[in-house]
Amino acid sequence: MLGIILVALTAGLAFYWIRELNKALRKKAWSDLLCELREEEDHLSLTAQVPGPENRVKIELVGRKLIVRGGMGFKRTLHLPFEVIVKDVRYVNGILNAKLVRKETTTTTY
Repeated sequence: MLGIILVALTAGLAFYWIRELNKALRKKAWSDLLCELREEEDHLSLTAQVPGPENRVKIELVGRKLIVRGGMGFKRTLHLPFEVIVKDVRYVNGILNAKLVRKETTTTTY
């Protein structure tokens, strides 16, 4: 009888701690990663910590939004001041560096 109670108690504690660890990893871990977007003369420079591996790190542009994806389900969306084109991307030791050039807009006057 005591063995059954101890097994149930152990299973309950294991379930609780696994759930708490998952919550902590999802919420806190990604917000602690650094991300810097700098507006320079003719472009934007992005420097961000992104969990790997390298083949899982991707950036996607949707209008004026930049979506950064990485390993372990990492995803961060950045709102840009203007539309851009990705000029250069490098990922080394968990740091993503990207150069984003302002997208040329054409205006038509009638």
